Amino acid sequence: MLQAGPDREIGETAGRVLRRLGKGGSVGEAMAALPLDFPPPHAALVVAAEKAGAVPATLGRLRDEVDRRIAAWRALLARSAYPVLLLVLTVILVPLYLFFQGRSGTYLAIQAGVFLPVGAGAALAYAYRGRAARFARRLPLLSSALRRAALGESLSLLGLLVEAGIGVREALEIAAKAARAPELASGLRQAARSLDAGRNLSEALSALTDIPKLERGTIASGERAGAMDRALQAAGASLSESAQRRLGRLLIGLAGAIYLLAALTVFIIFLRFMLSYVAQFSGVK
Repeated sequence: MLQAGPDREIGETAGRVLRRLGKGGSVGEAMAALPLDFPPPHAALVVAAEKAGAVPATLGRLRDEVDRRIAAWRALLARSAYPVLLLVLTVILVPLYLFFQGRSGTYLAIQAGVFLPVGAGAALAYAYRGRAARFARRLPLLSSALRRAALGESLSLLGLLVEAGIGVREALEIAAKAARAPELASGLRQAARSLDAGRNLSEALSALTDIPKLERGTIASGERAGAMDRALQAAGASLSESAQRRLGRLLIGLAGAIYLLAALTVFIIFLRFMLSYVAQFSGVK
C-alpha cells in the first residue's frame, strides 16, 4: 500500500499506521491515535472488532459503508452539474445581445456582478463548511433532506458498532459524538438515557422524531428477531437513499426554475425590442 497506493495521501496515512504498528500497537489503536485520518467512531469500531477477532469482516463492512456514501454523494454532485451548467449558460448567453449592440461594458458588468459574488460565496462556504452546513439545515427546501441524510449515517454507524460487539448504550454515545447535527446528537444521547431507564432500543429511539414509521418498524422487528445490527444498517441505508432522492428532486426543480428564468428573460428582452420598434415606427409616421 505504501508503494502502490492510489495517491500520495493514502500512502502517507498508511505509513503513519505502519509506524505505530511497528511500535507494538494494534490497528485500532493506530487509527485512534490518528483522528485527522480516521474518524473516532471508525477507530472504536475496529478496536471492538479486534477484541471479537473479526477485524477482516468489520473492515470490509466499514469499507462498503464508506464506499456507498461516497458513491451516493458523487452521484448527487454529478446531477448538480447540469443545473449549474444551465445557470452559467443563461448568464453568459442571454445578455449576449448587449455585446453585439456595442454595449460590451454593460455585458461584462453583468458577468462580473453575477460570477464574482457567486465565486466569493462558494469560497466562503468552503472555508466555513461547518457554519455553511448549519445554515443549509435551516433552509426550508434543504433541511428535511439533510436531516434525513445525517440520521441515516448515524443509524448505519450505530448498526456497524453493534455488529462489532460494542454495547448499544456505548454505541449510542459514539454515534452521538459523530453526529453531523447538534439536535441529532442530543437525540442519540437521550436515547442512551432511555436505555438506562429500562426501555428497549426501538422505544429509546423515539427521541429521534425524524425516523419515519417504516424505518421504526424495521428497527423494532430486527430487535425482536435478534438482528438489531442489520436492522439499524438497513434503516440507515433506507434513510440515506431517501435523502438522496429528495435532493435529486430539488435539483430537477432547480433546473426547471432556471429554464423558466431564461425564458422569462428572453421574453422581456423581446418585448422591449418590439415596443421600441413600434415606438420608432409610430414616430416616423
